[in-house]
Amino acid sequence: MGTHEMRKLEMLVRSNTFGDTHRELFPPTSLGGQKFQALAAAVAQLREHSIAKQTTAKAGKRSRHLAREVLLTQLERVHRAARGIGVSNPGFEDAFQLPQTRRDAAYATAAHAFIREAQRVKDVFTRYEMPDDFVAQLTACTEAFEKACREQQVTLETLRAARSSIEQALDTGLAAVVELDTIIRNRLSSDPVTLSVWEQARRVENRRRARRVSTSASPASAAAPVVTNTPAGTEAPSAVLDKAS
Repeated sequence: MGTHEMRKLEMLVRSNTFGDTHRELFPPTSLGGQKFQALAAAVAQLREHSIAKQTTAKAGKRSRHLAREVLLTQLERVHRAARGIGVSNPGFEDAFQLPQTRRDAAYATAAHAFIREAQRVKDVFTRYEMPDDFVAQLTACTEAFEKACREQQVTLETLRAARSSIEQALDTGLAAVVELDTIIRNRLSSDPVTLSVWEQARRVENRRRARRVSTSASPASAAAPVVTNTPAGTEAPSAVLDKAS
């Protein structure tokens, strides 16, 4: 999920927690209770998708990275040997140059070229004490690397397919919150304290904006706050709550 989607999810979680905390106000048979059940289902689905996405993507990336490092080690080994052999056999190392980029396709292409050329002059390598099975080792590393690349590609395609499910769950949760806002405002019209808790819960936070506001406040205004003479027991206007939300 992107940053904005994560903030929406956080809002849905807070809204769902409000419903759990005030369950007695919205029994399961009421419309509010049904909407909170839909919200809870959407939150559970989003959490499941988020966890699966993170763990699956990281596992695939780590597997490909490890396979690439093992392959690079084998390529560098052959490359160094070819350079040494090239001292007495000028030009020998030309066919065993490492790729100039770190792209997966470049590594795979270089590996196949190394394998083809190494099989042709294997006896030269072995005279310089390269293991008899070095070509087989390089082949196995190449196959493992290409397999890891394919598996990660399948993982990415699966995650893209799951994207629609995440968007649908978000839409379901947000729609439930919109309806709940109407229900809760009517239900708590005589309870401004609990209503303000709901308003805080259903707000999608914009942390970047909040940081800009806090850092742009001047020291003078922070040191000398304006004090209003509001009589004791007087409630703040409802417009203030609406503005805060």
